[in-house]
This record gives sequence, structure tokens and C-alpha cells, in this order.
Amino acid sequence: MIKKSKESFLHVQNPATGEYTEKIKIASKEDVENAVKKAREAQKSWAALSVKERSKYILKVRNYLLDHIDSIIETLHNETGKIQMEVLSHELLGPIDTMYQYAKKAPRLLSPQKFFLHLVPYKRSEIHYKPKGVVGIISPWNFPFTIPMGEIIMAVLAGNTVVLKPSEITPLSGLLIEKIFKRSGFPDAIVQTIVGDGKTGAALLDAPIDHIVFTGSVNTGKIIAVKAAEKMITATLELGGKDPMIVLPDADIQRTVRGALFGAFANSGQVCASVERVYVHSSIYEKFLDEVVFQTNQLRQGKDRVAGDFDIGPIISEKQIDTIKRHIADAKKKGARILTGGNLKKGTKGRFFEPTVIADANHSMECMMEETFGPTMPIMPYETIEEAILLANATAFGLTASVWSKDRKKAMKVASRIEAGTVIINDAIYTHAMAETPWGGVKNSGMGRVHSDMGLLEFTNPIHINKPAWINIDLWWYPYTMRSFNFFKNFIFLFSGNMVHRLKGLLGFASWNTITFGKKKDDEL
Repeated sequence: MIKKSKESFLHVQNPATGEYTEKIKIASKEDVENAVKKAREAQKSWAALSVKERSKYILKVRNYLLDHIDSIIETLHNETGKIQMEVLSHELLGPIDTMYQYAKKAPRLLSPQKFFLHLVPYKRSEIHYKPKGVVGIISPWNFPFTIPMGEIIMAVLAGNTVVLKPSEITPLSGLLIEKIFKRSGFPDAIVQTIVGDGKTGAALLDAPIDHIVFTGSVNTGKIIAVKAAEKMITATLELGGKDPMIVLPDADIQRTVRGALFGAFANSGQVCASVERVYVHSSIYEKFLDEVVFQTNQLRQGKDRVAGDFDIGPIISEKQIDTIKRHIADAKKKGARILTGGNLKKGTKGRFFEPTVIADANHSMECMMEETFGPTMPIMPYETIEEAILLANATAFGLTASVWSKDRKKAMKVASRIEAGTVIINDAIYTHAMAETPWGGVKNSGMGRVHSDMGLLEFTNPIHINKPAWINIDLWWYPYTMRSFNFFKNFIFLFSGNMVHRLKGLLGFASWNTITFGKKKDDEL
């Protein structure tokens, strides 16, 4: 929770203890404009470096992270209350690996792409990938380190500078990122952090940036998309999900349940790609429920002092608890059974919400249609695979999904019909941490991609350059003549995929060549 004081400060609270730990000044509109101005000036010299030189700087950041990993874990753990294992695996693994992988790959991916033109082989084209300029990033509170870091890595490798506006709930993580880049030896103003609330984010969008990256709610994302369109700048938007999990009749129940628990309860359910809807075939439905309840009751929840003490941490944003409670109450009212959980954990000072299993859910319930963003697992039976696919796609979201089966071919057939940016077979969530996999959604889950080769190129403007390969032939220049008209007509037929049309083009060229060699005038053709 954040308290705003008259002095325009943010007061940062540890959600696991309820204690206020830091007071941070909110950036003014002038502060934002100055940061963007500095970023604009720094970008010119940064873009002038080769990709290999920029990659060397990125590897210095990676080394700093590894050298200071324990203190970084402590900072993130204290601000978010996250389980230390999740800080390590969810927040740090992805960026550390991405830096290594793309420091190696970026020089090749960003080098000019050369190709010949099949219609005019005496011409050659190249695609040059130029940086967009100044990138604004507005990042969320659920993953305050790994989400912006993954985007920053790609942006700066591509030659951009970055102004980061972290969530007002987790500003320390954003300031930590700026400190890491500075202490790693990065040039000044390549990566800057501005702290504040929604007004600060609006000021960043109003400033003369060239690209905006936003992770957050659908409503805010749509506002940003409109603003970006008005400014004629590009936007990458990741706007959450309502991710389905389809359990086929032949699934290994014990392992599938373990996967469901990780998918639904990791980071206390505060994951855009959380398993938020589970569809289980009716033939194994009751066995699945029994196993889910048994395994859920084995989970340990609390603030760990030593890594491995607990499995589930607190709810980071106090406002999110209202949504979680509302969805559970609505489900109960409409006939669902709460098999375990359903309340804030008693006897703790922090915001620990019990992992909650909701049986007999259906699509009339808010917990099946709206993003909950908490440790709940609504489960619904289905009769046919066709029904399961229809249910999975019956949502305005499309970020990730998962299919569970012992038969991989059957699972692939189902996965290919799911409307989502990522579909995982026999696993959940984890691909966000994999450097090579693209991250983004369809429908209301947003547009654009981060991570992967596509995510790197998202931060570039492709510039096409065309030039002669060895000679200049200008067949389409003035003056237009009947001879040039006939040439192009035969040319079009010659490059058709139809053999009859190709033959017509060849015969036409034979006639055209006879006329040419006979040196007849154009008006005689």
C-alpha cells in the first residue's frame, strides 16, 4: 500500500510485514521532461556504438547482478514480500540469461539483412535496423524487476535509451535497476528511472518519446494506445490474461495437479499468465479435485527468513484483495464450492490470502471471466474436447494457455486451436523467463512482443535500402512506349505460377525480340 503525503512523496510498505520502509519523492512533470531530454541527447552517442560494443556493456550489467545477487534478492524480497525462491527464479533468472544470450545474438540479428529481388536480379536490397530513439517503459508491481529489465535489455541493445516509470507500489525495484546500470559502468542517461504515480506515467507519455512499453490493465492500455496513435509513435502493450488450463482425460493427475498449483498460486497468483480457469474432463473431475485439495493443503504460506521456509507469499497490492474477495463471494453465490481457502490468513501482519480452490465453476461467474490476479483456482468440468476448446476461447483475453495430456500429438492438436499468444503443453507460466520465447498476447491481452528475436526487433525501425548490384537498367522510366508496354505485359505472364501463362509470356517475348531485332518503330507495333 502507498500513502501519498502533501510533500509529494511515496511511502513504500512491505506487504509481508505491514511496515513502511522508504519515503521517495515523486518526480514532477519537469523532472520527467528533463529525463527524456537527457535520454535524447545520450541516445545519439549510444546508437553510434556498434552492437558488439553495446553488448559488452550489457555483459557488465550481468556480471554486476551475479556479483551482488544476494543483496538484490534482499531488496526485492523486502519490497514485494515475495518468497526468496521466487525472487531468484521469477525476477532474476530471466534477465541474467537474456543478457548473456542476446549479447551474443544481437550483433547478428541487428546486422543488415541482404537479399536480391527475383523480378530484377540486377538490384539488391538491404534491411537496416535502426533504433527508435527514446523508449518509455511503464512497468507493473507484480514483477517489478524482471518485466522492465527484459524490455530494457532489448531496447538498449538495439541502440535506444530508456526512461523507466515503475509502479508506485514498487518504486525501489525501479530505482535499483537504474543504480545497477550506473554501477556497471553504463554511460550517463542511457537508463533512467522516474518515480511517481499515474500522473507521472501520463507525463512520460506526453514527453517526446519514440516508443512506449506498458504492462498493466486493459483500460489503461487502451488509453495509452490512443495517445500513442495521436502522437504517431509505436506501442508495445501487455494487458493481462484469463488463462485457461485444459486437462484431457488421459492426463497424469498427480503431476497435472502439481502444475496447476504452480500455475495458479506462483507469486500468490499475481501473474498475468496465471492459470485462472481450469477445465477438467468429467471422467477424472472428482479425482482431480481431491488431489488439488490435498496438494493445496500442503503448501506453506508466510514471510520466509531463510530460502525454502515457505511456498506462497503475500498480496503485493492492497487493492487487489477486494477483487479476490469479490470473485470468491460471487462464485459462492452462484453455486460454486470453496473446497479450501477463501480468506485472508489469520494471525499475520501481512497481506497473506489463502490459496483457494473453487469447484463447480461456470462462465456466469466473475472468477471465470474477469482477471482475478490472486491465489484462486476455479475448476469446471467438461464433456468433450470440442467443448473444452470453446470454453477456453470464450474470453476477451488471450495471453497464455496450457494443455495437459500424456498424448503429445493430441495435446498439439488442441493447443493449435487455442486463441493465445503462448500455449504450453504439460507446463505453465515459465516461458516468460526463457530468452528465446516471444511474450505477448492477442485480443485484449495486448499487442506487440517482448523477449525473443521479435522482441529485440520491436525496438527498431526497419529501413529498406535498394541499390544496383552491378548494372543500371531502367526499363520503367520515361518515355512510355508501346514496346515497353508489351515488354511488361509479357514479363507479368512469364512470372505467373501457371504454365499456360508462362508459355504465353515466352511466346510474347519471342515476338517482342523479333520486333526488336528487326528494329521496327514503336508506332508499327
